[in-house]
Amino acid sequence: MTDLSVLVVEDDPVFALELKSVLSGFGCKTIKFVKNSGNALEQILAWGPDLILMDISIDGDLNGIEVAAAIRDRMIPLVFMTGHQDMVHYDQVRALGIVCGYVVKPIYKPSFFNTIELILKWHQMEQVEADSSDELKIEPYENVMLLKQGNILHRIAMEDLDYFQSDGNYSYIQTAEKKLALKISLKK
Repeated sequence: MTDLSVLVVEDDPVFALELKSVLSGFGCKTIKFVKNSGNALEQILAWGPDLILMDISIDGDLNGIEVAAAIRDRMIPLVFMTGHQDMVHYDQVRALGIVCGYVVKPIYKPSFFNTIELILKWHQMEQVEADSSDELKIEPYENVMLLKQGNILHRIAMEDLDYFQSDGNYSYIQTAEKKLALKISLKK
């Protein structure tokens, strides 16, 4: 999770300080904090963070769920944080129809980190799958490449990669365990 730009939308200053410490411990380099929905929308539109951590009950004209609905088309990974353990908030988040994390405060660091990591990986896989053509799609993520060919998604660790080779309309990816022959040129 290093080098992530994270926008934290949180109106509780004590919890915001705790999050800053937790995120810095995870290796996040750029962390911005806002307290209300207006500033959240402004930062999301102007800055475009890699990840948003959004309190559901925030100051401003919109709550966190409404802010998420307003920026849905931006496709930014999102984790909701709430002090409420009721199904009403959870059902409202589910009704958004987006993949996002949901954690209840106070946070438990290991599960919080796992939630963030899963949302980032899910988001990366969604981006790869969004390209439904037969075009080779290569997405690096923390020393892993996801190669999409048709409906098959291959996951290759960078340290396992022996070589790439392009031969006309075919590309070959060699690892210690397998050799992939893809009907696509690496030229593009």
